[in-house]
Amino acid sequence: MKAAEKGKTLASVALALKTVVPLRDLELAATGNDDETGKMLDSLVERAHKLMAGSLDDMTKQTERTAERANRIVTKVVQRRDGGTESRTHRRGLDNNDQRELKDTIKTCRQIVDSCKDLAAGFAKDDEPFDDLEDVAKTTAERANEVLTDNYSELSN
Repeated sequence: MKAAEKGKTLASVALALKTVVPLRDLELAATGNDDETGKMLDSLVERAHKLMAGSLDDMTKQTERTAERANRIVTKVVQRRDGGTESRTHRRGLDNNDQRELKDTIKTCRQIVDSCKDLAAGFAKDDEPFDDLEDVAKTTAERANEVLTDNYSELSN
């Protein structure tokens, strides 16, 4: 259980949560309270919150770095048919890695919203600790979608 409380992945914490729930039932039946397993659940829920918050922070920052890179102005000198040259300016846009990363961000944010709802309903004492994460996940997914679907052939945002 100590390892799960320090777990670096949400999957390890989720597994521990599923393990503690039946133990809580046993503790309630045996002692009439859930003092020990309640503390474990609280700790695991806090760890899940921390992991999701860290992941969302990373994805939010990466989405903004991708947007900044995609909006950089690129100027190319091109040959004209008459033999002269001209400068053409456009925004850099997204490469395949950027697109894949943004799609992954959107997918992960949706999973985090679902996880927040599950954790709040099943393990948290109230929904409030996960409301903030749901909001950040939704906002990050919306921003990633905006960056993904922007028309970079236009010069302005």
